[in-house]
Order: sequence, then C-alpha cells, then structure tokens
Amino acid sequence: MSKTMNCIYKDPNAPIEARVKDLLSLMTLEEKVGQMTQIERSVATPSAIKDLSIDPRWGRSYESFGEDTQIVKMMTSMVTGLQGQAPQEHPSVITLIPTTSGSLFDKKFKLLYRMISVFFEVLFVPLLAQLMSIFNFRKNVVACAKHFVGDGGTRNGINEGDAIVTYDELEKIHISPYIDCISQGVCTIMASYSSWNGVKLHDSNFLLTEILKEKLGFKGFIISDSEGLDRLSTPHGSDYRQSVLSAISAGIDMVMVPFRFKLFLEDLMHLVESGKIPMARIDDAVERILRVKFASGLFEHPLSDGSLLDTVGTTILDALKEIVGDETELIYEEDPSPTTFLEKNYSFAIVVIGEGPYAEFGGDSTELKIHFNGAELLNMVPSEVPTLAVLISGRPLALEPRLLEKMDALVAAWLPGTEGGGVIDVIFGDHEFQGRLPITWFKSVHQLPMHAEDSSYDPLFPIGFVVSSQIIRHLKLAAYRTKLDFQIAMDCIYKDPNAPIEARVKDLLSRMTLLEKIGQMTQIERSVATPSAIKDRFIDADLSRKIGEVTALETRASGAQYAFSPCVAVSRDPRWGRSYESYSENTELVRKMTSIVTGLQGQPPEGHPNGYPFLAGRNNVLASAKHFVGDGGTENGKNEGNTITSYDELEQIHLAPYLDCISQGVCTVMASYSSWNGSKLHTDHFLLTEVLKNKLGFKGFVISDWEALDRLYVPHGSNYRTTILDAIKEVVDDKTEVIYELNPSEETFSGQDFSFAIVAIGEAPYVESGGDDPELKIPFNGAELASLVANKVPTLVILVTGRPLVLEPSFLEKIDGLVVAWLPGTEGKGITDVIFGDYPFQGLLPMTWFRSIDQLPVHAGQNSLDPLFPFGFGLTS
Repeated sequence: MSKTMNCIYKDPNAPIEARVKDLLSLMTLEEKVGQMTQIERSVATPSAIKDLSIDPRWGRSYESFGEDTQIVKMMTSMVTGLQGQAPQEHPSVITLIPTTSGSLFDKKFKLLYRMISVFFEVLFVPLLAQLMSIFNFRKNVVACAKHFVGDGGTRNGINEGDAIVTYDELEKIHISPYIDCISQGVCTIMASYSSWNGVKLHDSNFLLTEILKEKLGFKGFIISDSEGLDRLSTPHGSDYRQSVLSAISAGIDMVMVPFRFKLFLEDLMHLVESGKIPMARIDDAVERILRVKFASGLFEHPLSDGSLLDTVGTTILDALKEIVGDETELIYEEDPSPTTFLEKNYSFAIVVIGEGPYAEFGGDSTELKIHFNGAELLNMVPSEVPTLAVLISGRPLALEPRLLEKMDALVAAWLPGTEGGGVIDVIFGDHEFQGRLPITWFKSVHQLPMHAEDSSYDPLFPIGFVVSSQIIRHLKLAAYRTKLDFQIAMDCIYKDPNAPIEARVKDLLSRMTLLEKIGQMTQIERSVATPSAIKDRFIDADLSRKIGEVTALETRASGAQYAFSPCVAVSRDPRWGRSYESYSENTELVRKMTSIVTGLQGQPPEGHPNGYPFLAGRNNVLASAKHFVGDGGTENGKNEGNTITSYDELEQIHLAPYLDCISQGVCTVMASYSSWNGSKLHTDHFLLTEVLKNKLGFKGFVISDWEALDRLYVPHGSNYRTTILDAIKEVVDDKTEVIYELNPSEETFSGQDFSFAIVAIGEAPYVESGGDDPELKIPFNGAELASLVANKVPTLVILVTGRPLVLEPSFLEKIDGLVVAWLPGTEGKGITDVIFGDYPFQGLLPMTWFRSIDQLPVHAGQNSLDPLFPFGFGLTS
C-alpha cells in the first residue's frame, strides 16, 4: 500500500502539477511518444470552431460564426458550455472577464450537450489544474479551439491556403478569439492546415510556441489536424520524418495520425534518440497532455473498466466438455450423417438445435419451423440411442408429434447467450429446473394467436409449464460427470435418486421457504393456473433486478451509459419476430419483470417523485422501456404492424407495464415502429403526449426507434425533410393552387395565370476545399432561371448559400424580393414562417456582401468599403 501511495500521480487529492511531474519522471520514451500519438477514432467530439470568415470564397465559410472578430469572440462561450464554467480564481496568464453576450448561446449548448451525453460516454473532461473540485466529469467534454490561426483569412479564400497579413492584423482579427477560449480554460487547440505569410502553421514555432504557449500562456496541449504532418511535404507524406521533426519542434504536442501511426512512432523515436529533437521538448508535450488527462479525471474515472468483464461465458459444447469425466468419450459432430452412428456405440446423444440469429422483422415467421433442418437432424439419430434435444429459440417453435415421439426429453433453453454452462447445470443435475414457460407453446401454428385466457385453450405446453428433472433423469447423465463434481452435486441429498426417501424429504424441507411450502400445499384447477395465480413461484422479480445490476456493470465497463432495455412489450403472438425480447404473453408477468429497471438504474429513494427519472450512480445506466406501445399485439404478429384494439384493451394489456417502469424512475421510453388502429406510434400525439406524458406523468424523454422517422413514409425516408416546397404547401389554404416546376421554361407560363412566383436557388452541398471558388457564381444557372421567371410574374428569390454570392445589378432589378436563407438544412418551414409573415425577419448579415468579386477580400472597417449589403444588414417584414 505504501509503495502504491509513493506514486504521487495516483493520489487524486494531490495537486495536478505534482501528479504530472511525478508520472512524467516514471515514463519511458516509448510511453511519452505514445501519449503524443492520436490514431483514428469513430467518435467525434464537438469543438468550438474559432475561424473567422474574411473571404466567402473560402470553402469552409459555413463553419465560421462570422467575419467580425467580436461576433466570434462572443460565440466562444461554447467552450464553457462544453467544458463547464471556470471558477473565478481559475489561473490565466491573461486577465480577462469573459463576456456574457453569448450567454443565451451558452445555455442552449449546455442543454444540447445534456441531450447528447445520454448517448455518448465522455472521453476527456476538462478544465485545467484547479478545476477538479467543482467539475462534473460525466457532463462535460474537452473542447478544442480550432484552427489556429488565420485559416478564415487566406488569400482568395482558398482552403489550406495562405493568410498574407501583418502580425498586428493577425493578432487583432484572428488570434483574439483564442484569448477568450484560453480565459475559459479551453483544454486543447488544433493547428490549422493553412499558412501565414508562406509558413505552414504546423511548422510555425513562432505562432505555436512563442505566441500561443508563451505569450498567451496556454497550458493545454496543441494537436495537429488529421494527417496535418503529411501536408508539410509535397507530395503529401513524401518526406515524413522531416515533417515530424518540423512539427514537433514547432510546438505540436499530440499528432493526429489516423492510419500511419507505426511510421510516426518509428520516426519520432529515431529523432529523439539521435538528438534532433531534445527530450525536453518531448517532456513539455507529454506534461501538457497529462495535465489535461489529470484535470479531466481520466485516471480516477476511466472510460471503461475491463475488470467487470472477467467472465466471458461458455458454449454448451465447452460446458459439456468441462463437466464429463476422463473416462467418458465425447464425440462432437456439427453435421452428423447416417454413417456417424455406424462406427460407434453411443450411450446417449445431446442434440442442440434451434433458430439462427435475427433481429426485429428479420425474425417474423408464419411457419415457425426449426432452422437449419433441425427437425431432420434430430430424426437422424437412431431410435435406439437415448436422445435429449436442447432447443435454442426466442419463442415457441413448431414441434410435430412425430418429432416429439423421436426424442426422450426436450429442454427449451430459450436464449442462453454465453451461458452454456447454465444449460449443462440443469441437465446434469447441479440445479433443478425452475424456469417456466412465459408464453403458451402451441400445437399448431394454425392456433395462433393463442392465450391462456382463451376459452378454446389447447396448447402443447401451457403457459407456466416447467420441466421436471425426473423427465431427463432416466438418461443417467450424472453418471458421466467427473467424480469431484458428482460429490458436490450429492451434497444436496434430495437430488440423489439413490438416497432414502425420508432423507431426501428432510433435506429438501430444510431448504424451502414458507411460500414454497405453502405452494406445495396448494392445488388449483389448470384452467385458472395463470401466471398471476402462481406468481410467487413463477416470477422472480428479485432475480430480474439482479440481472439488471449485472447488465448495468457490464454496460458501464464497455463505456456506455445507456441500455436500450427493458422491452416490456407483451407478446401476444410468437410469429412476431421480436418475441424473444418480450418476457411473456401475460401482462402481470411482464409487470413483475420490470424490476430490471431498478437493477439497471438503482433503487429510487423513498419520496422520489413519481414519473421523474432516477439514476443512482456510476455503477448504473439509463434504462429505456420499449416499445411504446402495443408492438407485441400486432395483427398476425407482424413486426412494425398494426395493433387493432380498443383503448381500454390497450391500456389493460400493453400500457400497464409502463406504469411500473415509470414508478421506478425509468429515464427514457422508446416509441414503437408499430401502429395502433392505423396510427403510427411515432406520430401519435394522443398516446405519446396526452397518455404517456400527461396522464401517466412521465417526466423523462421519449426517444424514437432506429431510423423510425424514415418509416413514417413509403418509400422509407421519402418525405423526411421539411423542404421549402413542403412548407409552402402546408402554409397555403385550399383555395390556393401551388404549381411546382424543377426547371421552368417559357412553356411553363403558357396558358397559366400566376399571381406570383417563389424561386429557390443556391449552392450545392460541399465541404472544406470542395467549396473553394474564385468566381462565387450561383450554381445550376440559378440567376438565369430566376430572371426567366421574374420576366413573367412578380418574383421572390430565396437564396440558399453558406456565403455571399455574385448578384449582378441586372438580376437584382428584375426580382421583387430577395431572402438570403443561408443554410436552413431540413427546416424549410423556418423560411416560410418569415416570408408569409408568421415571424418577423431578425437575422443580420454576419459578413459583408460584396458588389463585385474584384473587391474581395472585403470587410467592415475598410475605408474604401462599398458593399452591396453591409455587414449587419437585415430585412424587414
């Protein structure tokens, strides 16, 4: 213990700088270089983008907040939203009072992140040094201010271009927002692909080290852009070792090497060992990286804990091999043939058959046959060989009478997953069979749907049926166990068929609870032997809760905070492809099994308000009750089908389990793909809002199923977005005829009398350098198209763009109105809201709109400024 505590870096109460210094002194060169290496990750972290868009020809103008430094400075409040509010005493070389002008944006981003953080585990959680005592490590992420510096001011707006400006201008316009980020404790800063006066930023010791680290006092780490080092040579990556030398010497601390990390490690090790890069530079980089990791609590709260996954389970075959004695010969055949049984004299056979993996509608089946010719495989075993069939399935399957006659015993193992040992435990007698059928096993698919309360109930096995150990004990499987295991099993005297009956009675009686004893004293009519009548024996709510606890730990260990379970659907038809997700066909049984919510999320304290979400702590995960509601009762068991039932029946059978989940503080409820009486659940305001939120009092959030919004239209996704056209159609009255033409011509206007025209034109999608444009013309002949229409009828032009585009005087004279919609994304309705007068125009131009391309770059503050529309210009309704 004392040896462990001598490692200061392991002490969460020690000062961060002391922890950094201690760990750095213990690290090898390889470990330090490893800290400086970042390889490809599939999870992207939101970043506070600080680029200033001085020239709209730049292909990343749409990423910038504006051309004005003050606007961008205010929007740096995003850093506080991402990382949390730095305390007043937080150290900063530059003494600044952060502006509150961006507070509304800050609040909105915090709210957005809280929504996002439900689904994504935190990778790093800042702030620096003294912030750990006030920081909530589960609600924040490390922010990265980018791209340092001047990439929004390159000549002709070329992406990865050259910003040709004086240092004073660079500092005043482009560096200024980074001062605000640093004052808010930003943890990382990303270097830009671009250059400043011909020097690549990834190679600029002056800007990265002398200015950013020394003058501005930045104590976090500088990270390269993706493959930024490759771009230091032409062709890219052609002189990689020199590129590594230049970038690390300039001040890059962590290198984003998505794919060639082995080459990077090799080259950096060589450069250090040869003395070209001093160890002091490596120590500085690793010290900065460790500072952020300590401040983020990464050492105390790592993303995952592999020790929680110390059991990986076994297959049924592996478990069988473990349990049999050395004197027993075990022969395995994946696909036995008739010749298999000609060569050996078998004492017995265990045949494992069942369904192949499937999910959701992939499991819908009208025949419910055993997959992979399982029935034929079973029939292949000679009748003289005693046979135990183990059926793996998520629901009852068709078992023909001749197949049942063929086998000596049948164990429905349901879906044991990785726990094949659990199957072997019961068939070899370690434990009694206790599992009971949660759903009726039909004799024929023609009986479906079939339920225990049906007057004509005639199942193959009724709901609640349990296998007796006596059924398979005649196979004498225990005789083939190891002697040690057999002795352990015989410690339970009542399990020993050779022990005196009185001894067995006395032994079992000593183990029974009062409820179990009373259960033995009770005999009821089979017709009323429903799960609710025998629930004390049939349902183990405590076991369900314990399963939830284990699941929560395993889920947390994998790095997730969220479990898309439990499925509390009441499966009324096994033809449904998701029957395996349901606990039962019986509502009361499903209600009892909702105790898994408490296992997943923790036990709410006494007095916890009903309906409010609850999560106990780090060993728990958010649960999601699904799929709301009625998806287990669709017609013919069709996945994503239609549940045709009255509201009273829906409430009695399908809604009831959600009441139990809500009372346990379930955090989220997932809507079903299915419909209720023809209404898609994802669009059913009555059920989602009036019933679930208002009547049942659910205060968590409702989440859609995967790509469920696409399924609201046929074909899927065909009407996913609210386009400008869709929004116009929604807003006009029935007396107004809307005529749409993708490419109008002179013929469009012949024989038609139009009152007015709305012409939407603009840029096609692009990213980064794909948007670099020296001409900035409206694509797709947009100006010519609008002019053609404007010559015929009064015309309003909607321009969709991420930056100012060329607007010739002749074009402006023809049109009657111009609305610059910027990039509305899927929110076409936001445009119609203002052009039809529901809301006033409030947007102001964040950058200067030039008259001619020859004026560029142009921005407010120039003495010769003569814009078409000035910076800050806005429309009035």
